[in-house]
Amino acid sequence: MNQRTTQIEKLCSEGATRLLGRATDGHSLTSEILLPRIRAAVDKYLLKDDENSSFEAITGFIETLQADDLCLIVACEQGNQKAWSDLVERFSITVRSAARSASSNEEGAEDLAQSIWARSSACGLVRTEGQRANLHTIPAAAHWQVG
Repeated sequence: MNQRTTQIEKLCSEGATRLLGRATDGHSLTSEILLPRIRAAVDKYLLKDDENSSFEAITGFIETLQADDLCLIVACEQGNQKAWSDLVERFSITVRSAARSASSNEEGAEDLAQSIWARSSACGLVRTEGQRANLHTIPAAAHWQVG
């Protein structure tokens, strides 16, 4: 590991600790659990386009991450049932709104919203024993059409 990579890892680790401190509810997560997700975001959104992004830019990017949302999603992926309940409660209006815009009637919209939550659970947003959770497998509601 070269010196720059070591420094980026340190910035991400420190950022994970600060992010947990900003979260209203850390869902009993540790910075070590958040670190791979933060590092992946830095790689994807900064280093992919500019591998020489400044350390200040990396730190600034980490500070813009939504602490509560990230902790909630990671906790769901870790199998935290309370986090799943919080996610459904927090985003049910948004999911219903997206479903209404993709559907021609209220009944179809409600069916679609329920399907989104069921599919989210089935796709691993909530990990079951022996399975790895992966939020990225959830299909976007915008691609679904209900008669």
